[in-house]
Amino acid sequence: MVQNSSVFSHSFQALEKAIDIAQKRQGVIASNISNLDTPGYKAKEIDFQATLKQAMESDGSLSGISMTRTQAGHLGEEGLNNVDVQFHEAPAAFDGLN
Repeated sequence: MVQNSSVFSHSFQALEKAIDIAQKRQGVIASNISNLDTPGYKAKEIDFQATLKQAMESDGSLSGISMTRTQAGHLGEEGLNNVDVQFHEAPAAFDGLN
């Protein structure tokens, strides 16, 4: 049985936004920890739920959280519009390889 699913379905987009925001929040937390002893440093904070809600209600932009191409071989956002993922269901084999 083959099931086709668009990579950019609504559910996938929501999960992608949540992961991006969580990653950004972890970066802010790491920065706060690394600057703990820095004189005058003010800790930063990201409200995950509020940021995710804002991202879900927006036009799809993540307010500064976006894909960045760091190498020429990486796919950009425009290169992923026509990608389909195919899921194949097959019976499990008892050969230790799955």
